Amino acid sequence: MLSSRVYSGSELRLNTIVLDSWIHDASSNAKCAILQLKKKVALHEDQLKKYKLPDFPEPDPDPEIVSAAQLYALKKLGYKNKNYLPVGRRGIYGGTIQNMHLHWKKHETVQIRCDTFATEKLQGMGEQLERLSGGIMVDIHEANKTIVMWRGRNYKRPSSLIPAVFDHFNKRKVKSNFSIDFVLRSDGTSQM
Repeated sequence: MLSSRVYSGSELRLNTIVLDSWIHDASSNAKCAILQLKKKVALHEDQLKKYKLPDFPEPDPDPEIVSAAQLYALKKLGYKNKNYLPVGRRGIYGGTIQNMHLHWKKHETVQIRCDTFATEKLQGMGEQLERLSGGIMVDIHEANKTIVMWRGRNYKRPSSLIPAVFDHFNKRKVKSNFSIDFVLRSDGTSQM
């Protein structure tokens, strides 16, 4: 219920002073909270510096140009050969790239089967594999969820088969991240 009381001038001044001091306290509390958060961010940035991952390898300055006829022949060769590499539900990690290089020791092409992923993700995975392995994506077969990769004409096996990007990133960490993503997806807060 609203009061119909009439306030005098001194009471109004007192109420405004109390209100001003309350606003000042709230703003100073907010400033303190912001300062504390900035300190926490700086601390976490310092802690993350030791885990800083290197960037992706630089793209080849002299990319191989493949004609349509060569691409067709490579696609045919890729599907004719039965050598394949499965990509599990954890996705691409260092072992995947290592196995690609081991396949390329004997064969020019390798099929990468991504049965557990949606067809919309295949193009992105193919580009990621190109960047990480140095190979060339020949074709994406959406019905079989297969990506055909070619090692390239001037293929030289790298000294380290696992890219430096994966030095601090092992299968166990990928598995834990997958389980977190799976839980989020089951709640409906994140979509695949």
